[in-house]
Amino acid sequence: MAGYFTYVASHSNNKPPPDMAALAVSIMKSGDASPELRDWAADVLGIQTDIGMPAKTAQQ
Repeated sequence: MAGYFTYVASHSNNKPPPDMAALAVSIMKSGDASPELRDWAADVLGIQTDIGMPAKTAQQ
C-alpha cells in the first residue's frame, strides 16, 4: 500500500504534455463541449471540480 502512495505522490505534480494541455484548455473555453469532455479536460489540467460551495457564499 505504501508503494501506491509513493507512486501517486511522485506522479501527482507532473504536467500534461503541451499538446494535451492545449487541447484541454480549448475544451474548457468551448461553449458547446460535452460534460464528459469538460470532465476530461479538468482532470488533465488538474482542476478539482467536486468541491462543494457553501450556500452562504453562493448567494452573495
